[in-house]
Amino acid sequence: MNCISWNCKGLGHPLAIPTLIELVRVHKPNFIFLCETLSQRQRIEEIRIRLNFEGCFSVDCAGRSGGLCMLWKTTSSCKLTGYSRNHIDMQINDAIGNWRLTGYYDFPDRQNRRDSWNLLRRLSGLNTLPWIIIGDFNDLLDPGDKRGRVDHPNWLMQGFRAAIMECELSDIPLSGYQFTWSRGLGTNHFVEERLDRGMATNNWKNLFPEAVLLPVSATISDHVPLLLKCKGSAHPRHTRRFHFENKWCYELDSPL
Repeated sequence: MNCISWNCKGLGHPLAIPTLIELVRVHKPNFIFLCETLSQRQRIEEIRIRLNFEGCFSVDCAGRSGGLCMLWKTTSSCKLTGYSRNHIDMQINDAIGNWRLTGYYDFPDRQNRRDSWNLLRRLSGLNTLPWIIIGDFNDLLDPGDKRGRVDHPNWLMQGFRAAIMECELSDIPLSGYQFTWSRGLGTNHFVEERLDRGMATNNWKNLFPEAVLLPVSATISDHVPLLLKCKGSAHPRHTRRFHFENKWCYELDSPL
């Protein structure tokens, strides 16, 4: 199972779709989570068809900000379980077992951080399935997640760490370059941060003990895409498969 997560900074860029097509060709993901799509549902459906994915669900942008989408192949049976402007929550039932995938995007406004941490806590409390959450958290866990002239406020790191600990989440190690976002290259104000990450509960890591997170190349955004590569455990559980109908996405109109 492969999953790509990317803050694409808008799908209106002329190179956005060619970049996605190349990412799919090279990495063959089963799932793609995109944030800051700056797009509406009709545009996402067109992209799904071009990428040859079977299912998708999107959250429309509001003006010139936001927008989320999750796309998936038919190799896993999926159930949409909730969404908001900041997340898309899926339940997956495949040969490995029954588990949960959440695509997450936190707005960069610091005054809303406590609301974001409380959202993570609410998501954590929804069920006890093995859980992975991946996306752009716009938060740092420790000082080593940033390289730049101004230190990241300690209260923000403490608050984020506290929420992650309460959710019983831990990082999936990022193999390769550790910073996923940058700004001001070639200037005295250059800064790099690890804003994008994948985190999982221990029972999810037991299902996918060889999971690894890799940064991959894309030049049209200040965020690098993350590629989650997973292999299941040697003794997968045999569970009844759930058949998902695409039309259900359009019937689910009540956010979490």
